[in-house]
Amino acid sequence: MIEDTAILEQLAQVDSTNAELLRRLRAGMGGPMAIYALAQTAGRGRNGKSWDAPVRGLYYSQTLQFRCAPKELAGLSLALGIAAVDAIQEAISPAANLKVMLKWPNDIWISQQKLGGILIELAANSASQNTALTTLVAGIGINLAGADGDDRTDLAKHGVALEPPTLAAILVKHWQQAALRFSSAGFADFQADWAALDALAGHDIALSDSPSVIWHALGVGPDGALLLRGADGHERLIASGEVSLSTRLSFSGAREISRGMP
Repeated sequence: MIEDTAILEQLAQVDSTNAELLRRLRAGMGGPMAIYALAQTAGRGRNGKSWDAPVRGLYYSQTLQFRCAPKELAGLSLALGIAAVDAIQEAISPAANLKVMLKWPNDIWISQQKLGGILIELAANSASQNTALTTLVAGIGINLAGADGDDRTDLAKHGVALEPPTLAAILVKHWQQAALRFSSAGFADFQADWAALDALAGHDIALSDSPSVIWHALGVGPDGALLLRGADGHERLIASGEVSLSTRLSFSGAREISRGMP
């Protein structure tokens, strides 16, 4: 992990904070960058999905650089999710007594409703002295107020009033610390932290390509893959980059990977 601290910048409005940082990188702008927008018009989620902006939210993105190949960054989005929950808990009053959870692989949950989501995109990587340098743009949307629908929530609905600048200033610190920790020890160092926030562990879930088959969620492995157990006792790991979870605890696009995959 490149240890330089990102300078936080506020934008009045942008199409997508991730897209803005990707444009800056393509234009040759260097150094760590962190931005947040007060309004976002074309936010993006995983697998090309759009992120519908509520009345008020935090729309935040940050560049991260690692001295390794992209394949060595499995579980990074989960580590950043843990750091995001830590940032939220630091920002709100302890009196709020708010239980913020994580839904594998990239959603932030309160009471089984989506509060936010994380999207990581590969910006560039190159080889230098046989060591790859990987540049990523990590983005997050957190609903502060105005979220609608049965499957979404916001902090205001739970009695928490937060302003984007306050949460962004805390988040940049937590993400920087999480990235440094991840570069030293990988996701395995975050596994226990994830277990404490895991909204799926202990629940029965179904794969959308075989909805009649129920799997029991056991948590995640040391690389962040989701571990499931079938009724017959068979276990399988699901790679985080290839699975999209719905709020109904079912998911699609799953590919079984080796139980012993590093």
